[in-house]
Amino acid sequence: MDTSTIRVGIIGAGCISHEHATAIQQIGKGIALTAVADLDQERANAFAREFDVRDVYGSSEELIEKSDVDLIVVATPPAFHEEPVLAALEKGKYVLCEKPLAHTLEVARRICEVAARFPNRLVVGHQMRFSRKFQRLKWCASNGIGELKSAVIERHVQIPAMHSGSGSWWGEWSVAGGGVLLTQMVHEIDLMIELFGPPQAVTAAMDTRFSGIESEDGIEAEVEFEGGRTVICRGSVNSGSFGGYFRVAGADGSVELPDRLTLSSASAERSVVSRLNRALPGSRPASQSIPARLTRKVLRKLGLDPAVPPSPHVNFYRKIVAAMRNQGSSPVTAESAMQTLEFCMGAYESGISGQRVELPLEASSQVFSGITPELYGSRKSKDLKSIRPIAREGTVRIGLIGLDTSHAPTFTALLNNPSTPNYLSGARVVAGYAGGSPDMEISASRVDGFTQELQYSYGIPMYSDPARVAEVSDLVFIIASDGRQHVELLKKVAKAGKPVFVDKPFAISIEDAERMFAIAAENKLKLTACSAFRYADGLVNALAGIRENSEVIKECEVQIWMPIQETQGRYFWYGIHASEMLVAVMGTGSSKISARQEGDTDTIDVEYGDARRGRIVGCQGDDRYLVKIVTDKTTRQVDLGASVATLAPRLLWALIDSLSEGSAPKLWSASGSGSIAGTRPSRFLDPTVEDTREVISILDLAQKSLAKGAPVERE
Repeated sequence: MDTSTIRVGIIGAGCISHEHATAIQQIGKGIALTAVADLDQERANAFAREFDVRDVYGSSEELIEKSDVDLIVVATPPAFHEEPVLAALEKGKYVLCEKPLAHTLEVARRICEVAARFPNRLVVGHQMRFSRKFQRLKWCASNGIGELKSAVIERHVQIPAMHSGSGSWWGEWSVAGGGVLLTQMVHEIDLMIELFGPPQAVTAAMDTRFSGIESEDGIEAEVEFEGGRTVICRGSVNSGSFGGYFRVAGADGSVELPDRLTLSSASAERSVVSRLNRALPGSRPASQSIPARLTRKVLRKLGLDPAVPPSPHVNFYRKIVAAMRNQGSSPVTAESAMQTLEFCMGAYESGISGQRVELPLEASSQVFSGITPELYGSRKSKDLKSIRPIAREGTVRIGLIGLDTSHAPTFTALLNNPSTPNYLSGARVVAGYAGGSPDMEISASRVDGFTQELQYSYGIPMYSDPARVAEVSDLVFIIASDGRQHVELLKKVAKAGKPVFVDKPFAISIEDAERMFAIAAENKLKLTACSAFRYADGLVNALAGIRENSEVIKECEVQIWMPIQETQGRYFWYGIHASEMLVAVMGTGSSKISARQEGDTDTIDVEYGDARRGRIVGCQGDDRYLVKIVTDKTTRQVDLGASVATLAPRLLWALIDSLSEGSAPKLWSASGSGSIAGTRPSRFLDPTVEDTREVISILDLAQKSLAKGAPVERE
């Protein structure tokens, strides 16, 4: 083929065609979308207007007959792939067929037989092979972790109700060919075969539990490969779980998506990553540090958008263009796509029969010509292994409101990524609302990056209304950085009646705090708020020891790093951590507050009606976290530096335990991923409404004392 522009025609103007059209537009030079065909003329015309397509046709035959189209993209439902693919090949066209190759093995083999007469003319749409993240994982699997041994692969998605048992073709055996495995997890299965080679056998269990579709919406499979290697696959639709997981283990370490390598030593990891970055220049992920994200945001505002990594579809089309121009090999052959389809059908046969199934399948297989509802239903008459409970039961769904804080990615990793240290099973982040405050730089500069991380790394759905997040969640976490927003955000989620946690700063005045308590009471919802430092290991251990020894606390001094965030008042930004710890130690009952400032240090003295005394010392230039507790028997000095690394999991553990009231049984059992387990020792420290009122009152009165230059009495 010469170097002129490759002209593309798309058959089918549904959802996936938009991905193809967008990729073609992004490439620009050398390829152009010139035609579209769809039986729905209105949909075809709308697609043509959106992507500036010149020619619109009402049938695939009309488009295929056109001599000025070089590449035909078949983007129809799987049951309608065969006719246009074969017709286009016979017409001498190059063809890109969407995955899966067909809805049955019988049809797929017919396509392969015809494609064999037209070498390298057919490409199958497994574009994820060319994603930056998978290319990095594949390189590490081949060059960094030794001989491959095993893998764990998961795919959990949410399909809108309009595609779930309400007349849509999605999930129908006769049209889609299958459910979550064949139409969603097929990407991960294709990548699995890329890494491990052809599978030898599969044992699977499947069911339809969470949706109204005809085919399976939950599946588990154990896959066997040559040399005793194994892969565990799990997938679900509308189960309440979201996101994906892809981890490959080798003799010397492991690698997983996204961009996580684990070897025996840090130096070995650095060496492999260095070689990886040299081998795949340009694939290195963008830094998520605050300065890097701020720089990218500034560049965008200046109209100098930083380079965005190309999508898998863009990389895929570039491979196709190169193959067409150079008469090279197909980037994804029909034969390799056939292996992926054959595995899926083998898993279905195993799930129906309850037996281990050897691969490849013979034409005599009961699923060779497709699966009917009757065949799928026959599995219920057998004593089959049930898939493990991945439904909403046993999984606490958490919605995050306000994604401008590091708690957003931290909490999500701890709950949704089993490889995260201190991973907590039994609860998952399932929804988010971005929020953000334009007049608060630390919020405005982070919200986009954190939101994208949750969307693209974990597949978390985003909603434009906090109320919708509350509707689809069991627990609501308001974690927005800006305490000024918390009253209004609580109003929006309160009607759902779900338990709510409000992160620091709970409020930036006692008046706002009282408004929030009133909202909670009016809507009869459980409301809690606290700093993570309340559950710091060192503090919990010290107070547990005091309780055990029946000691009486006389004094407490908290020293803390206290940077100032002007939008949150002088003390509410980081001073709230100190106030939280003081209240955890001393309880309620403060009577007089006195605050003073000397240089970069603020001191808040707290007097209690029973002669006890407390003090907060906050320094903007000292990042120590120290607590001194004086009792009637001894003095304890607690350095919380070692506790900082586990603050987030300890806080999450406490919140899910207290707010779900034990409704997440999986949360309390240890797993191979290192879940926090057992009886929670910090339950005696769970804050009450009066505790939170005390925390806010101390800081509110301290600010008034500083402004007045004199102590302030509590009313």
